[in-house]
Amino acid sequence: MFLRVTSTIAALSCALFADAAERAIVFRRATVETAAKAGKIEKATLVIRDGKIEALAADAPVPDDAKVIDAAGKTIVPGFIDPFWSPSEPAAAGGGPRGVVIDGRIVSIGGATSATGPFVRMVEEFNSYDRRWKPLSREGLTHIQLAATSYGQGALIRLNPELGDDMVANPDGLLFVSVTNDTTSLDRVRQALEAIDKFKKGTPSSTPGVPSTTSLTRSGPVDFPPGSRQGGPPGPPGSGPTNQPPPGPPTTPSGKLWLAAYEGKTPVVAMVNSPAAVSHLLRIAEPYKDVKWVLAGLAANFVEVADKLKGKPIKVVLRPGVDRMPYTRNRVNVARLLHDNGVEIVFTHVAASPATTVEMPLFTAAMAVKGGLPRQTAIEAMTIRPATLLGIDKTHGSLEAGKSASFVVFDGDPLEATSRLRQVYVEGKLVHDN
Repeated sequence: MFLRVTSTIAALSCALFADAAERAIVFRRATVETAAKAGKIEKATLVIRDGKIEALAADAPVPDDAKVIDAAGKTIVPGFIDPFWSPSEPAAAGGGPRGVVIDGRIVSIGGATSATGPFVRMVEEFNSYDRRWKPLSREGLTHIQLAATSYGQGALIRLNPELGDDMVANPDGLLFVSVTNDTTSLDRVRQALEAIDKFKKGTPSSTPGVPSTTSLTRSGPVDFPPGSRQGGPPGPPGSGPTNQPPPGPPTTPSGKLWLAAYEGKTPVVAMVNSPAAVSHLLRIAEPYKDVKWVLAGLAANFVEVADKLKGKPIKVVLRPGVDRMPYTRNRVNVARLLHDNGVEIVFTHVAASPATTVEMPLFTAAMAVKGGLPRQTAIEAMTIRPATLLGIDKTHGSLEAGKSASFVVFDGDPLEATSRLRQVYVEGKLVHDN
């Protein structure tokens, strides 16, 4: 009797455990663009469970409890990750006209945002009830990084509005700073790096008339790290260098981010508004070999400086497509130009173009490929490369066993004009079904 009761309890426990475990979903006979070493897999079997990829192979076994979907003729690609999502164009922070994204279209408006605004943490600006999130998921985006349009720290968002505030995957994103050819914006970068350099080397401040501080704690209109020329009032005429103790470690959010960037632990996203801004930044960056730079801006800003970026460990974030040469009507594929110069490109606003429909969000990426950019490079620029930039490539950005089940389903080749986006999954959850 005891054995029968024990067996019954064990059977019930197994049944309850099976019910608690999420039922597997299997896509069979699909073409899968993995964005990984496996490349493209034809007639693949993709098994997802509990928000992750359980198996992916041409001959992967189908679990007994699985819901099976025949995906013959369909193509599955990793979910698109935007490392620079902002209501305005990447270069707008530097001045001039701005392009605001309204219903997937760029609408030019007058005015300009400031390049010297206060430090902002984008997680504090996040609103889970914003109606923009749902349309973004319909465009194949599964994750975005909210970008500070002037100066601040980004935040990584998973595009599943049903999660509410849990949409925030990482509140501590990358450091964003606007860089123009204006002295004030250039000084912000220069002085921040100089202050961190003094702290790391234990060097006292020797700026004439400027007292050094013992910690990078100043919080002001532009949040300059103290110890720079913005750290105190100028001394009287003729005053010599001060001989103060070296500054202590940074304590402000911006100071900590600059320290991490100085040590090569996290990149700095510099929003550049012109080729001149790129040239100025390269000169400022030269002494700091460990700092990893990511340049974001309009494609036209990189045409004249593509050769200067050659051979440098710098990534460029730009919108895909075929653009015009500055001051001419000649066409140029900037993504290909940078790629040919050995510069790693990452795509942003892949679905924000007047020529793009919700069902065909990769029109501009397809144009870049048609203009000579390698197809695999274009796919990686929307998936694994932004994931690597954001530090989530171990779990996102490519389709491999053990990674997040965040992917997009097309009814054909995603870069063909006749193909349409049909489904979007974010961490195993269906968020869009067309």
